[in-house]
Amino acid sequence: MKKFTRITAAFALASAAVLVPIAPYAEQLASAAQTQSAHTVQHSITISSTEVPMPMAAVTVVEGETVLDVLKRSAASAGINIVYSGSGESAYVEVINDVGEFDRGEGSGWMYSVNGIYPNRGAGVIKLIPGDTVEWKYTTDLGKDLQADLAPFRENLEPTLTVSGAQSTVANPNLSLHVQAKSYFGTPLQPTATVNGEEATVVGNTVQAVLKNGSNTIIVKATDAVHGSVTKTIQVTYHPVVTEPQPTPNPNPVPTPNPVPTPNPTPNPTPNPDPVAPPAKDYSKIVTAAINQASARILAGEVTSEWQVIGLVKAGKNVPDSYTKEFQAHLRDQVISRSGKGRMKITDVERLAMTAAAIGIDPMNADGKGFNLIDKIVNSEKHTTGADSLTYQGNNGIIFALIALDAKDYQVPSNSKWTRESLIAELLKYQKDDGSWSLSTDKSGSTSFDITAMALTAIAPYTDQPQVRQARERAVKFLSNAQGPTGGFNEAFVGGISSEATAQVIIGLTANEIDPRVSMFTKNGINLLDHLLSFQMPDGGFQHTSGDRSSNAIATEQALQALVAFDLLIKDKGPLYSFTEIPVIPVPKPEPTPEPEPTPEPNPNPNPTPFTDVKGHWAWTEGYIQQTVEQGIFKGYADGTFKPNQSLTRVQAVAIIVRALDLKTDKKAPFLDTQNYAAETQAEIAAAFHNGIVNGKDGKFMPSQKITRSQMALMLYRAYEVQNGKKYEIDQVAPFRDIHNYNLEAIRAMTMLYDLDMAKGSNGHFMPGDSTTRAHATKMLIQFLATT
Repeated sequence: MKKFTRITAAFALASAAVLVPIAPYAEQLASAAQTQSAHTVQHSITISSTEVPMPMAAVTVVEGETVLDVLKRSAASAGINIVYSGSGESAYVEVINDVGEFDRGEGSGWMYSVNGIYPNRGAGVIKLIPGDTVEWKYTTDLGKDLQADLAPFRENLEPTLTVSGAQSTVANPNLSLHVQAKSYFGTPLQPTATVNGEEATVVGNTVQAVLKNGSNTIIVKATDAVHGSVTKTIQVTYHPVVTEPQPTPNPNPVPTPNPVPTPNPTPNPTPNPDPVAPPAKDYSKIVTAAINQASARILAGEVTSEWQVIGLVKAGKNVPDSYTKEFQAHLRDQVISRSGKGRMKITDVERLAMTAAAIGIDPMNADGKGFNLIDKIVNSEKHTTGADSLTYQGNNGIIFALIALDAKDYQVPSNSKWTRESLIAELLKYQKDDGSWSLSTDKSGSTSFDITAMALTAIAPYTDQPQVRQARERAVKFLSNAQGPTGGFNEAFVGGISSEATAQVIIGLTANEIDPRVSMFTKNGINLLDHLLSFQMPDGGFQHTSGDRSSNAIATEQALQALVAFDLLIKDKGPLYSFTEIPVIPVPKPEPTPEPEPTPEPNPNPNPTPFTDVKGHWAWTEGYIQQTVEQGIFKGYADGTFKPNQSLTRVQAVAIIVRALDLKTDKKAPFLDTQNYAAETQAEIAAAFHNGIVNGKDGKFMPSQKITRSQMALMLYRAYEVQNGKKYEIDQVAPFRDIHNYNLEAIRAMTMLYDLDMAKGSNGHFMPGDSTTRAHATKMLIQFLATT
C-alpha cells in the first residue's frame, strides 16, 4: 500500500512518489561545506497564489545535498516549520508552514518540482546541482491543479570521465593519457589508474603508463565525495618496431605435391533431437525463496514500518523486539497526541489497529492504559474542517476500517457511528461505472488500480451478499481488462508501471480466493506473479518501477505482503490480514511502589559521571564506558558529552582498536584519502593496516564511512589473531539467521563476537548491515580484552 495513509500522495513526492530517504552524508557534507566555494539553487514554497511563505530566492547547496536537505535547511533559516515522518526511503513530508496533507481536501498535499519537472522519485534521493530551480507547491487535487505529471529525473548521477591519448596499438612502451574527471556537481576529481593490475603513476590529470610487450589493460577510475564512481577500461597493444633481415632464398626448393581428393566423401549428418518441453515453474518454491530474500532485506535494516511488520508476521518471521517501542511511539505521536484535536488521521488509527492485532497487542487497549483504536474507527472523530475523519481522506479510510474490524472479527456496538453494514454501503456507493474505485468519495475521481484492489480486499468477507458479489465481479473484470501486455498496470500518476499496483491486485484477488495466475490475469504468457517477481533485485528488495537502479523500501514491504498472500492462498491458510490465530499478550501489571527508604547522608561525589549524556545508559550502568575511558581507548567530546548512541566511522573504529592493543608501526598507510587527517590519526590507520586489521579498497580507506556491525566484527576477528598469534577457532556457526550470505571470514568473525559475549544480536539476528554505535563498541572491546 502506498502507506495507505498516503495513497493520495504521490504528492508525497514531497518526499516521495516512491517515498524516499533523507540524504545520509551529513558528515561529509559538513566537511565539504567548509572547503567548497558557495553554490546556489533557486528555491520557493507556495501554498496558493496569495500564500507564499518563501518567495523564489537563492539558497546555498553543497555537493551531495538533496531536495529534502535544502528544504529543511532553508525552512529553518526562514523560520518556517516543516513536519516529516519516517526515515530512509520512508521519509515523508507532511506539513510545511502549518499547512499539511489533507488539510484542504482529500487530494491535498505537498509536491515539488526541479527545473519544471515533477520527479517520479522522492525528495530525499534527488540530488541538486548549482543552478537548479526547486519549487514546493501545495496541491488540492492530487497534482492536477499543478499539471504535475511525474517523470523520470536524474536516474544517473555518476561522475564523468573522459580519457584522451589512447591508441589501440603503439610502438612505444611509455604512454601518457590525459584524464578529465568531474563529479555530478562539477567538482574536479583526482583519477586513479592501474596498468595490468599494478598501480600507475598519476600526475595531476595525466596517467603515465608503462606497457609490457603485447596486450595491456589500463583501468582509469574516479570516485566522488559520496562514493559514486565511474571506470573506463582501455585495451592497448604494445608492439616494438623490429627490423628483421630478409631471408635468403633456397636455390633448390622442394616442390609441394598436389593433395589427392577423397573420393565420394560422406557428410556427417546433423542430429535432429526431439524438442524438450521446458519444465513447469514450481511457484511454491520460487515464491518461498522470494519471501525469504525480501524478509532478509527488511530485517537487515531497522524495522519501523507497520506494513513491514505485518508482512514479516504472516511470513512466519520473527519481528525484532525493538519494534514494540516503535509501535508505542507511533501510537503516541500519530494518534493519542492528536486525538480530540481534529488532526488524527483515520488511516493511522486503522494501520496501527491491524498491526496491534498482528503482534499480540489488544487494539482496544493499545497503550495498556485503555486507549481503544477500534472505538476510534467506528466512532470516528471530526476533522478540523468539520468533516468526518473516516471519509475525509477518501475511500481508503472506509476500506481499511473494514479490514481492521475483520482482522480479528471485532464486535461493533449497534449504536456506533459506523457499522460494517454502513461501511459497506458507503464503499459500494462510490464504485465507478467501469467497476473501479478512485480515492475520492465520489464517482468523478481518477481511477486508481491500488484503491480498486484494496476495495476488493475489504469486501471479500461479504460476498455472500448479492450486491457485494456483483461489485466484486465488476472490479475483477475491470482489473483484468486494465492489465497491460507486460502483466502490470500503467498509471502515470505513480510514474508508470509499478510493482506496488501489481502487489495490491494480488492481495485483493487472494483475499477473494482468486489465484493471480489464472488466464484472465495472464497477458502474453505473463501472469501477475511473474510480473511482480520481475521487480526483485539481487539484494532481495523490490523496485518501484522496472527502470529503477535500486530497491525501494515501500515497494519491498508491499511485494512481501503480496507474495505471502499468495503463499497463504495455495496453502489454504486464510487471508493476509486475518490475525485470529495470534493470541493477545497480557499487559504486565505494574510492580507495587515500595515505601521509600530514608534518604542517606550524601557521600561526596560518589562514582562521578564525567559526561552529561550517559546517566542511565546501559553502557554506563554496566561499566563499559568508564573502563574504556580509563584505559585511554575512548575519549569524550569537547562539549562534555560521550554520544553513546552515535555511529562509529571507520577511522574511529581503527583508532579505538589500535589504542586497545597498543599497536605501532614505523610505516605509512598507502591510502589516498587519509592524508588530511592529523598525524596521530594517520599513524593509527597505518598501524591497523600493517597489522592486517584493515585493507581498504582501490587505494581508499573511506575513513568517514560509518562502520557496520559485520565490518567491526572483521576488525576484531583480525585483532584477535594479532593479539594471540593465531586465528580464533569456532566450533559451530553462531545461530544468527542473517549472516549466511556473507563470506566465510565474516561469518567466523560474527561467530567469534557471539561466542565471546561481545554481541548477542536480537531475536536471532546479528543485523550485520546496521551501524556500530560507540556504546556497543565499548562493550565489544572490554569483552574482547577480557578474553584475549
